[in-house]
Parts: sequence; C-alpha cells; structure tokens
Amino acid sequence: MIAVVGAEQEKVSKEKAFANEEQKKVAVIAEDVGQKQKVCSIELAKAEPALIAAKAALDTLNKVRTSLISVTVHGAIEIALKFSHGFSLQKRKELSR
Repeated sequence: MIAVVGAEQEKVSKEKAFANEEQKKVAVIAEDVGQKQKVCSIELAKAEPALIAAKAALDTLNKVRTSLISVTVHGAIEIALKFSHGFSLQKRKELSR
C-alpha cells in the first residue's frame, strides 16, 4: 500500500511540475497578447481619422462621378437623338429626289 501511495505521489508531483511550467508559458503568452493589443489599439486610434477622411473623400468622388455620369448619359442621348433626327432628315431628302 505504501508503494502505491508513493507512486501516486510521484505522479502528482510530475503533473504539478508540468502544470506549473504550462502556467508560466500561459503567463508569457498573455503578456505578449496584452502588449500586442495595446499596440494595435494605439495604431487603430491613429488610423481612424485617416479612414474617416478617406471615406468622406470617396463619398465626394462618388457624388461627382454620379453627376458626371448623369451629364454624360444625358449628353450622349441628346447627341444620339440629334444624329438620328439629322440622319432621318437626310434619308427623307434622298428619297424625295
């Protein structure tokens, strides 16, 4: 019985030593993660104003682009209609000769 208890105590000691080593590794990892989180938070805070400015610039470009597309489409339609009208007048003249 004493031999069994001694063997069990040795197993427990080994497991305890292993758990302590793992706990140290976890503490190192947790410290590293904490530092990285702090750096990322600082970088995010620095980047947010630029991101907001870029979004505002993009919104402005989209409004300008939409206006230009509208003008271009309407202009193209007008040109096509005038060309079509002129072409049909030319055909009428040719046919009436």
